[in-house]
Amino acid sequence: MKEICIFINAMDRLGNISHRFQLRLAVKVVILSEEGFYLSLRKRKDSTASSWDLPGGRIEHGEGPIDALIREVKEETGIEIISETVFPIKAWCIESDDVYVVGIDFFCVAEKDKKISLSLEHLSAEWIDKEEVVNDKSAPFWLKESVELAESLKNGYLKSKKKEDQGLNVEKGTSFAIEGIDGVGKTTQALELVNRINEKKNQAFYTKVPQGCDLGEKIMELANHTKGSPQVEMMAFLLSNAIFYKEIVIPRMDRGEIVVFDRWTGSFMNYFSLIFNLCCNSLNELNDNLMGGHSPDKVILLDAPVEVAMERLKKKKNLSKYDKVDKHFMENQRRGFLKLAKANDWEVIDGSKSISTIQNEIVALIKPFL
Repeated sequence: MKEICIFINAMDRLGNISHRFQLRLAVKVVILSEEGFYLSLRKRKDSTASSWDLPGGRIEHGEGPIDALIREVKEETGIEIISETVFPIKAWCIESDDVYVVGIDFFCVAEKDKKISLSLEHLSAEWIDKEEVVNDKSAPFWLKESVELAESLKNGYLKSKKKEDQGLNVEKGTSFAIEGIDGVGKTTQALELVNRINEKKNQAFYTKVPQGCDLGEKIMELANHTKGSPQVEMMAFLLSNAIFYKEIVIPRMDRGEIVVFDRWTGSFMNYFSLIFNLCCNSLNELNDNLMGGHSPDKVILLDAPVEVAMERLKKKKNLSKYDKVDKHFMENQRRGFLKLAKANDWEVIDGSKSISTIQNEIVALIKPFL
């Protein structure tokens, strides 16, 4: 995916010069009508950029991406979009003077007959089909790419919507997540769980967060080999989660598959809340918006004394920087996970038990969902 390479190269550069830049977050959206037309905006003629535009703008302090998108679309077009119809499609980044903008393009569905009330920054708006965008030489590449990606989601969304309108069941998959501090046995148990499920002829799929998609894998590699800004690192993982959700989670869940996550949002929230002394709820809101509000049917926390986890990590090859944190940090992580488990009704299993004993307890917990 081209935007992944662009994004990684930009993150690499920004990691070395982040102290010179203001980092901003932005959102844009490709709005589709149920009849299959896209909403095209035209900027005013005095704009230095291409006249083509999509609704969207800057994420304000304290806002989640979806909230910002809803606000911007309302301000620029008068259209009120619904969060349940919004899906992330790609990440992007641009550099201008001393400002560095990282953003996400979304796709959503809105009613075509809604009255459009343009803001002063736009000259006109019209509903057009995909071919008009693709064949127009004045349309920028980034817009054509976003429309193409939205087109790939359109048919699946409209098909599901039609089934719902007819009162038919829309098949959805099941998902489970294994959480815990590093060294507690998440990967071992997640892989074993997939094997156990597949033995029963169910279709189970293992994925690791954030390495489950190309962008997450590359960001992990970059984070391990550079001394970039932690803020940029956090934003990079947020964006990779959006791509991960679109590319990995949605297609498999729509096919009715069982997805087993080796880590979920708890690991992300726990680590960066400790780094920046932030409230987990703030990070959870951001991450939850980008993941489309999806939550596993069951989250299981493997809890074990830090001493046990650190002893196990000694046997691990190729430790990442996240594995090399000190005992004090891991103690704080463990306490953070237990707070998250209590607040979100996660199941807690003693991770110091034998592999087979833990696996049997996990299987017993998820059995009602199979």
